[in-house]
Amino acid sequence: MGIIAHWRDWVFLAMGAYLIIAGLTPKTLIDEETPVTDEERQNATATPMKRVLVAGAGIAACVYSVLRLIAK
Repeated sequence: MGIIAHWRDWVFLAMGAYLIIAGLTPKTLIDEETPVTDEERQNATATPMKRVLVAGAGIAACVYSVLRLIAK
């Protein structure tokens, strides 16, 4: 049972880490790769509550995946 057997848990852990970083660092919580209008950018401003939600989801994902990795 190596890393290969738990690939879903490792992917989930990486996604959780990405959510934590994405929730805490940018000024807006919107995908910058697609063209967005100024109005959409203004509506997607990262408020403290939005940051807590995104980072909290990332923490929950990390905790869940770590618990699954430990349990196996």
